[in-house]
This record gives sequence, structure tokens and C-alpha cells, in this order.
Amino acid sequence: MKQGIFSDMISFREIFHTEKSNSSDWLRMFDFYHGAQGGIVGILWFYLFLHFSCRFIDYSRFSPALQLLLKQLPFIIGGIGGSYFGMRQSFRQYGWRKVLDLPGQLPLPRKSFFLLLLKWLPILSVGSILLNAASIWLLQGIGIQKFPQQYLENVGLSGSFAFWAAAFFSTVVITPFTEEILFRRILYQGLKSIDLSYAELATAFLFSLCHGLPQAFVSFLLISLILQQGSRVGSLWLAILLHASFNLVMFCLLIAKLFYFSA
Repeated sequence: MKQGIFSDMISFREIFHTEKSNSSDWLRMFDFYHGAQGGIVGILWFYLFLHFSCRFIDYSRFSPALQLLLKQLPFIIGGIGGSYFGMRQSFRQYGWRKVLDLPGQLPLPRKSFFLLLLKWLPILSVGSILLNAASIWLLQGIGIQKFPQQYLENVGLSGSFAFWAAAFFSTVVITPFTEEILFRRILYQGLKSIDLSYAELATAFLFSLCHGLPQAFVSFLLISLILQQGSRVGSLWLAILLHASFNLVMFCLLIAKLFYFSA
């Protein structure tokens, strides 16, 4: 059988593929278990810190750009910092590229790598929109009419240029890196290291839960499962780039929506 660029591509059925639990020395060598513990504890502690600090600091007086940055800090400082603390020995011994699965060179031929990106981006974009619409329709059918909005939607066009520049950088650069490192690598491998069945689904559930948007819960499950498969085939680089591309598409659609309704 001929081997070509399409031999590297994932079939749609593999979105729901679950790898067999692996408790080999490779998983335990990097101590993902303590990394996942540190990340989760770090996020919770930072959220508690922000909650109690509201008694002394009125965050609503901060600029929208600064408030947006604060919303990222639990994952950047708490999640990444906590994960590093739990895995500091692994990072020192093996280096961050090997531990995080971020090699210096692409793990696939460049053409195959970008074909995978182009294959999954439309599925992520169209699939999430359709699932969101279906979820809203079902939730409205049982009497739920109001849904929480993203912070970018709440600010709307009243945001300054500095806010939207910060929003773009946060959405397209910071979020894909932090979330993929935390969920697709550390948390997922941490769950696998304890021989948890269906680690992909468990990771997807936590990923959806952390976004706090009930109308988008199912779509975030799909997004997480696809990103996990991208990470498995193309290293964490593919998951990060796919996540960033998807966020860019959604960011542009949000801007178009805001301008459309304000016209």
C-alpha cells in the first residue's frame, strides 16, 4: 500500500478514540501526576485569592483590558506555575521540550502537518456553531432563556483599542498555549498515569466545565476531543496551532457579530 501525506490524517471516528491506559515508565518518568495536582491546586488557590481580595480591591474600577488580564492569571500563574512546581524535577532533568511534547522540529512533514490543521479547523468551527445552536434550542425548550456571555461580548464595542488588542493577544496567543499545556498535556497525562479509563473524555469534561458556558458545554467536549487527537498525532504544536486558529476564527466572527448588531 502506498504511503502518502493522507496516511497521517485522522479519521472522524478517531475523535472519540480512547487510547488504552498506559502505566509504563515513560508516563511516570515525567511525574505528570504531581504536575496535574499542582496545576489544579494552583488554579483553585488563585481563584480563592481573587475572591477574597475583592473585599479590599474593587476590580470593577480597573480598565476592561486589565480585567481581561486578571481573568487569565489563574491559569497562567496558578495552573502553569502549580504544574511546574509539581514537575520541577522532570523539567530540570529532561527539559521543557521533551516533557511538554514541544519538539524543536515538527513531528510530521510540513505539508501533512498543515493538511491536518486544514482538515480539523472547519470541523471545529462549524461543529461548535451548530452544537451551540442546538444546545441553546434544547435549553430554551426546558425553560432556560438567559445564558452567561463571554467577557468580550459583555464589553462589546465600548472597549478601547487597547482592550481589543489585549483581547486578540489573549485569545489567539496566551489561551491556546496555556490551555493546551494544562489540559492536553499535563492533566491528560496525569489522568493516564493513574490508569484512569477514558482519560480523553475526563479531560474534555473538565475543559468544558472550566469555560463556564452551559450553552457551549457540548461543543467544548468536541473541541477538546479533537485537540487531544491533534496532540497525539502532531505533538502539542498541532493542538496549540489548531486551538489558536479556531480562536482566531471565533474572534473574527464575534467582531463581525458586534458590528452587525450595532449597525
